[in-house]
Amino acid sequence: QSLGLINKPKTTIPSHIDMLLDAFDQITSLINSITDPIELLENILDVAIRFVNADRGLIALIDKDNETLRIEAIRNLDEKTSKDVAQISQTVLYKTSASDMAIMSGDAPSDSRFSTIKSVREYNILSLICMPLRIKGKSMGVIYVDSRRTSNLFSERDKQFLQAFSNLAAVAIERSYKYKEQEEEKELLKEEIQGRYRFNNLLGKSKIMQEVFQRLESISRTDTSVLVTGSSGTGKELAARAIHYNSHRKNGRFVAVNCAAIPEHLVESELFGFTKGAFTDARQDKIGRFEHANAGTLFLDEVAEMPINVQAKLLRAIEQKEIQRLGEDDTRKIDVRIIAATNRDLRIEIQEKRFREDFYYRLRVASIRMPDLSERMDDLPLLAKSFLNLSSNRNKRYFTEFDSKALEALLHYSWPGNIRELENAIESAVVFGNPPVIHLKDLPQEIRVPFAKSGGIYDKPELQSLDEIEEAHIRAILTSTNGNKLKTCNILNISRPTLDRKLEKFNITIKKMRQK
Repeated sequence: QSLGLINKPKTTIPSHIDMLLDAFDQITSLINSITDPIELLENILDVAIRFVNADRGLIALIDKDNETLRIEAIRNLDEKTSKDVAQISQTVLYKTSASDMAIMSGDAPSDSRFSTIKSVREYNILSLICMPLRIKGKSMGVIYVDSRRTSNLFSERDKQFLQAFSNLAAVAIERSYKYKEQEEEKELLKEEIQGRYRFNNLLGKSKIMQEVFQRLESISRTDTSVLVTGSSGTGKELAARAIHYNSHRKNGRFVAVNCAAIPEHLVESELFGFTKGAFTDARQDKIGRFEHANAGTLFLDEVAEMPINVQAKLLRAIEQKEIQRLGEDDTRKIDVRIIAATNRDLRIEIQEKRFREDFYYRLRVASIRMPDLSERMDDLPLLAKSFLNLSSNRNKRYFTEFDSKALEALLHYSWPGNIRELENAIESAVVFGNPPVIHLKDLPQEIRVPFAKSGGIYDKPELQSLDEIEEAHIRAILTSTNGNKLKTCNILNISRPTLDRKLEKFNITIKKMRQK
């Protein structure tokens, strides 16, 4: 293409250079416009045949599995003879591929290299060129063209043209196959992700989780904003992904934003993007998370950490379905579903003037609460077994089960970190244990020790009074509920006054702490 910039009249350019430039211009267009390998090969073959005035041609590529040549494109051969000619040409093709050198003949029947080949006489092949396709010094296949009407049809110039042309064609072919592989991998990954987040693949047989699944399914059929609440580690992002991959937006992007992880002064530019020169470090345009999620879902995790001034702009973006990049006057239309998640009580945040009330009601058009693991202990054996299988495969340390002591300790523990803590505990046991069975000694200390002290099954149980056991149990439940007295009473099956008396008796002070 650079030759085309020479400022000379066209008549001063030799015809073969003009032909070469035309051919290269065509193949450059093919590279930029065709990604399907077979379509690209057929177009490359058409260009080669046309520019050397051949009658017929084919392209064969080396099969990586068995190192044989495989015909991928063929031209000007009727259905009856195409299979035969492809087979006939194998001798020429293999010689070219093996030698990595071009083979040309102007009178094939008299050429000692081909005179013994029966097919050359039967099909009256007079002129032929077979050119290797090379990429990074290695042969990937061949381009073959021939003529049955003219002897000495191809000149040295045609050979040189095909040599240059084949080098460029090889790059285009490799690029198209890599693109195809990437697209296939993306499609497989998309299918795997969508399968992973189907409702019937989310684990939980307890009554409370069945209600969650029903609610998730109902929400997925709509396109409304969603607020997912629950303690840390309960699977809020998992629920958000399930909603996305079971909705009509499943082919769009799921873009997750951790609002707590972005510095306050960068939140707006991260969400909405910016133009070059919008601020000191804005050296080029950048699209924001909203535009990345266009036609898909934007997941705002830990939305309570969002600066209150940005909440107003988010509210406007959601309601008007448009955003404005920093430094830009024009607005851009967006089509994004918002799913937000928090482990805080946003009503308290509103009272404390840290969260906008109008933004809260806009987010919770549909809402769902993910229960703590302590509320769904019936699901623990199922979850533990699933995490054991996943961790075993990931670490290539193949465990099959938990012994009775280990499982009892898991069921006894209060799980303040919820499902995330359970998954990490199983991962730790897989790392430190000896396959194929997880034993009590393999579990983290914070799970083993309370189990031992409470008089569970243990090799050397410590003797404790009933008061000591009761105090330890109440403290564990309070930890798991984050100091929530109502939840604690429900789990312990006691009244509020009874709990208050026990707290006073054991000198337990509840400190409400936000879980990050």
